[in-house]
Amino acid sequence: MNQIRFNNNIKISYSEDILLKDAKIPTLTLVTLVENAFKHGELHDAKNPVSIEIMARNSKINFLVSNKKKKWSKRIIKRYRRK
Repeated sequence: MNQIRFNNNIKISYSEDILLKDAKIPTLTLVTLVENAFKHGELHDAKNPVSIEIMARNSKINFLVSNKKKKWSKRIIKRYRRK
């Protein structure tokens, strides 16, 4: 959805290594972590894409989301403080 929102202009790296086919996690558990990466991350930096990695094996699920933090201007900070 974010690719559509930003005209396919954001940089995302996604990888998965799922050997545990019957792994289950509660619905929408990981969504907040991914949303925060888009909300607070620099989305247009090709050298530092939003990275989403998931690995499931040996009865464990490892999930990693990383991003370069967006630089905030004083104007944006003031707008958020008013809310």
